Amino acid sequence: MVALVEQLVVFLNVIAILKKNPELSLYQIPTDMKLRNMWLHLIGRASFKPNKCHRVCSKHFVGGKKTCLHNVPTVVQKVLLPTPTKPRTTFKCVNRRDPNEDRCIINEQAEQLTSSRNKISKLEHVVETLEQKNQEYEEEISKLKEK
Repeated sequence: MVALVEQLVVFLNVIAILKKNPELSLYQIPTDMKLRNMWLHLIGRASFKPNKCHRVCSKHFVGGKKTCLHNVPTVVQKVLLPTPTKPRTTFKCVNRRDPNEDRCIINEQAEQLTSSRNKISKLEHVVETLEQKNQEYEEEISKLKEK
């Protein structure tokens, strides 16, 4: 979604702007408190504290320049700013996985599988050993019974 925001563009890097657009004029924010407050209200930025380096572009004045009659910037450009969106909570979105996360899971599962195979191999060896001992004991028992 896009929100429509009205605000004046305030420049700090005056020299670079004028080099790119020599037809522009940049005006310092007035020191007269009444006029300054009007300009700051029209700039429309919360907690904006301009210093002597801040400038307002001539595009914001009627006729493209500041005059005695039009010494307040009134031409306000419409600036399109994206509005923050809430994260989606659809079933697909919630259950969607990051491919890197999937790789990690696959690597973990492969390690677990290798570990399980090693354990199975060791246990099979233990079972073989026990079966051999069991066979030996059964033979001894049968010999003892014959006596």
